[in-house]
Amino acid sequence: MRVPTPRSWIAGVALAMLLVPSTVAGQTASGSGWPARPVTIVSPFAAGIAPDIVTRMIAQELSEKLGQRFVVENRAGASGNIGAQHVAQSPPDGYTLLLSTPYPVGFNKLMQSKLQFDPEADFAPVVTVAKSPQIFVAGPQSKARNLRELMDLAKARPGALTAGIPGIGTTSHIAIEALLNLSNTSMAMVPYRGSPPVADLLSGQLDIGVGLVPSYVGSVNGGQIVALAVSSSKRSEQLPNVPTAEEAGFPGFEATGWYMLVAPKGTPQPIIERLNGAVNDYIRSEKGKRQFYTLDLQAVGGSAQDAKAFIASEMVKWASIIKKANIKL
Repeated sequence: MRVPTPRSWIAGVALAMLLVPSTVAGQTASGSGWPARPVTIVSPFAAGIAPDIVTRMIAQELSEKLGQRFVVENRAGASGNIGAQHVAQSPPDGYTLLLSTPYPVGFNKLMQSKLQFDPEADFAPVVTVAKSPQIFVAGPQSKARNLRELMDLAKARPGALTAGIPGIGTTSHIAIEALLNLSNTSMAMVPYRGSPPVADLLSGQLDIGVGLVPSYVGSVNGGQIVALAVSSSKRSEQLPNVPTAEEAGFPGFEATGWYMLVAPKGTPQPIIERLNGAVNDYIRSEKGKRQFYTLDLQAVGGSAQDAKAFIASEMVKWASIIKKANIKL
């Protein structure tokens, strides 16, 4: 047996050191061997609210399906921009992902003059997970019993009615502004942290409230407040008797929140496709349907190309509304 000389041994080690990085780089580029370690999904909002809950549902499912831990990391602040910027600047290796609402990957660009990242250039959409309907509700003292009556009241007294919204620039805010634009009238916006409270509707401090469906299901079913319509193209599963805005007299109207999984631009396509397939399987499963029902989410799915096209269509759809209503963060 030939014993390697010190010179040949050193040469062998040097060759190995050259080969290992190229092999790893090749695996990263092709996506083979992924995931070989835990993956972080950044939730750019606080723990415990709807975007965080959706992120944790997805992370749990991917952990079970792909054989590695998918860990949720909350990086809240600046309407989602802090978490989104972190992901945009992360290596495109499939180990840092973002579960986004419309704001960081879309609308914030329309409402803020300066971002430290470019949503269109810095992210690779993976899959649109779900849409989240908004609901328009009124207190018992309101004369409006449907959405058309509400808009007629607003037109009779432009700017006099008050609309509670869960913050400036939210999808609820954009949804009511879109309806007001169609009706050529206005309301006074009253921003809250989260869906406007039922107590303010009952007391008459608000004429209407706009927010997520689960916030109002109990009060609607109990007859305390009136559900005028939901903003999605199909009815809410939790409130199936409430019409859509289109059914209430606004043809083609749809204004929903949504959740999308994205990766840093340049993430290998095989990784994108593997994530896409796993999420599509989840939202079609009975488990996914049950979990989505608790948040009144409407499953979307589809390809990564579908997700990219959806963002582009939403940006075109809402840019003029945001500009006309002068919505700024």
